[in-house]
Amino acid sequence: GVLAFENGQSTVGYGQSPSKSFKEIDSKDIVKEATSTALNGLNAGPALTGSYETVLNRDCMSQLLSAFSAIYSSEVALKKMTKLEGKEGEKIFGDNITITEDPFHENAIVKTSFDDEGFPCSKKNIVENGVFTTFLYNLKTAKVFGKTSTGNGFKAGVESPVRVSSTITYLQPGTKSEEELISSIEDGIYITDISGLHAGLDIISGDFNVQSSGRLIKNGKLADPVTLFVVSGNYYEMMNNIVEIANNLEKVMTDTHAPSVKVKSLAISGK
Repeated sequence: GVLAFENGQSTVGYGQSPSKSFKEIDSKDIVKEATSTALNGLNAGPALTGSYETVLNRDCMSQLLSAFSAIYSSEVALKKMTKLEGKEGEKIFGDNITITEDPFHENAIVKTSFDDEGFPCSKKNIVENGVFTTFLYNLKTAKVFGKTSTGNGFKAGVESPVRVSSTITYLQPGTKSEEELISSIEDGIYITDISGLHAGLDIISGDFNVQSSGRLIKNGKLADPVTLFVVSGNYYEMMNNIVEIANNLEKVMTDTHAPSVKVKSLAISGK
């Protein structure tokens, strides 16, 4: 952790670098992340209401990707609670969006060979170059839809029923650094923290409204810290308006991950 002081105010920032061994821990990355988080909250003021070119850091984008992951579940499709029902094979996102589930990813802490129904797990692109390729199925939902299980039948506990669930899922990274994404923006905002996702999103429509914090971007550089503003948008529209994807995917994979992304425009409600 890093503690920052200025003008009688203090903030604390934390960093992490998940690794499978002590040798792989990157202390420089931890210090950089913790320092950045602490400085982002120091003397932060409100953002001006408007539409901004936006960079979502990898933590925020990972949270959004995870929050809307249920739209690819065949169980949710059975309940008519996803707009993707009947759209397998159709274009839903931008050409640069590929979302992969890989239970054997080389950086995964746990690799999963079979689901809890004994069906083999496999690497697959749920979305490939913007095209929705497949729902995730267990044996029950696959039978209902006339499909084959995708190896996604898992239990939350020994006595729990089998549900559709994903393994390691991630947005495929691009080639540019997060710094390059920021430097390409004249007047925008860099979002480092979001909260209230599950209360502030509608999985059916894709709409979200979340409280956020971050930094203004002026002439390609990070400027004043801002906080207590609300970011509003629609997940489907946002995934069609991601103009750049960074190369900073997490080194160790668990659950759902994404690199930082640059979005053409998101609505900010501040002062």
